[in-house]
Amino acid sequence: MKKLNGLVAGLGIAGAAWWIRGLLNEERTFQELLRGLTIGPNPEEVLHRIAQRSAKLVNGAASYVERIDAERDEIVAEAVYNGHDMPVVGARGPYRGSVAEHVIQTGKATIIQNVRSESRSILASVKHDSPAVVLPLLTDHTPIGALIVLQGKRRFTSRSIARLQTMADMSAVSLRRAMTLDKLEQALRTKDELTRVLAHDLRNPLNTIAMATQRLRDSATLERGQSQLLEMIDRSTSRMSRLIQDVIDNAVIEHHGELPLNPTEHPVENLAEEICEQTRIQAQAKTVNVHCEIQGQVTVYGDRDRLLQVLTNLVDNALKFTPAGGTVTVKSELRDHDVRFSVSDNGPGIPRADHDRVFEPYWRASHSAQPGAGLGLAIAKQIVEQHGGRIWVESEEGRGSTFIFTIPVS
Repeated sequence: MKKLNGLVAGLGIAGAAWWIRGLLNEERTFQELLRGLTIGPNPEEVLHRIAQRSAKLVNGAASYVERIDAERDEIVAEAVYNGHDMPVVGARGPYRGSVAEHVIQTGKATIIQNVRSESRSILASVKHDSPAVVLPLLTDHTPIGALIVLQGKRRFTSRSIARLQTMADMSAVSLRRAMTLDKLEQALRTKDELTRVLAHDLRNPLNTIAMATQRLRDSATLERGQSQLLEMIDRSTSRMSRLIQDVIDNAVIEHHGELPLNPTEHPVENLAEEICEQTRIQAQAKTVNVHCEIQGQVTVYGDRDRLLQVLTNLVDNALKFTPAGGTVTVKSELRDHDVRFSVSDNGPGIPRADHDRVFEPYWRASHSAQPGAGLGLAIAKQIVEQHGGRIWVESEEGRGSTFIFTIPVS
């Protein structure tokens, strides 16, 4: 309070108000950049988004991620953003003695005054003079790599570096998950040929399709009909990516009995708003109405990506079974010591005898003509129960369905 009073006295009321508005705008921008940061069809896209948003957060000139290759004791450049004269993706250098090793050992970010003269890192390949900040990527005390952001017109401050560290922490979680999945995919090759194909061989052509679609979407010469075709390709690619991820997740559950989680505290309204916005975009293609009811400003302790995975699965199912002109309703509300999420549809409903069976792996109603492997709800149930919650369905034939799950409040 004394500090604020001193600020008002020094700047005057108008000056202090301007300063406070600036802080609020910065905070709003920061929250927007964090939203959906680690969600994407593949690890490469997630890492590129992290590099891009990290640079935008501080008006940086460029950024990239260095990943540790423990087997070769090297660092590898990943997800280069604004990469002119930057290390190319896949560039390698020794880990021992590198700047990445230094920040990981100290657990603190460090500022390099001139990357061009920096010989301890693959940053030495940068062809122009520039300061940079290097931030450690650590998760559960496990070294993952480093996030490097080159300074732009605005100098780094303690506030901007602290916010970049938040980006780096989220990047570490995403990288570790990607590395875990890579190891899992190698193990799956020897177990089951179908799983191998879904988990590995199909991912590369899917990534190619996604990148080609994005390139076409960026073109300014698309006609309306072509844009609609691209949207169809994009939706199909996303569905295939989710199917692959479901198979991988199910294999993890079969091998280890549970999924890896990285829990932190998250405001419920942010999760609900994000899934509602996603639902509105998806519903446009089917001309389905979307109704959202977000109640209660509370916090839950959980894995943000996994909770969004549950909500996305329920929304996908609701959109799949809701006819054109129908309505999908997404709700979040506080009930006692739990947050209750629900997704309702106007579909054909589920017979009472099948209410429990819908959460069994690979189970699909015999009368359903909808595609799918029957893994999404089983994985959703696993995620919810690992968070200390429960999930169930309320439905009658011919009167739609409502899938509900609860998560304890922090």
